[in-house]
Amino acid sequence: LVDVMNWHEHYAYILIVATDQGVTGRELTEIYGLNYANHRVNFQRLNVDLAQFGWHFVSEPRTTQNKPWGWWLVPI
Repeated sequence: LVDVMNWHEHYAYILIVATDQGVTGRELTEIYGLNYANHRVNFQRLNVDLAQFGWHFVSEPRTTQNKPWGWWLVPI
């Protein structure tokens, strides 16, 4: 999947989440340098293209409800 989607303009999200499951929006900016105002929008755009391969991104709490949520790449 990571190789097949390397053409996508937001490919960095696929690569990062595939190798760092549970990464948060803050980590995407501070650690990986993805400077977007709303990472969720990019994940939604990617989900449209990933669906044809049977995958999608989901966001869930990493620990408790009031803590940062992380992103996972999972089969549909």
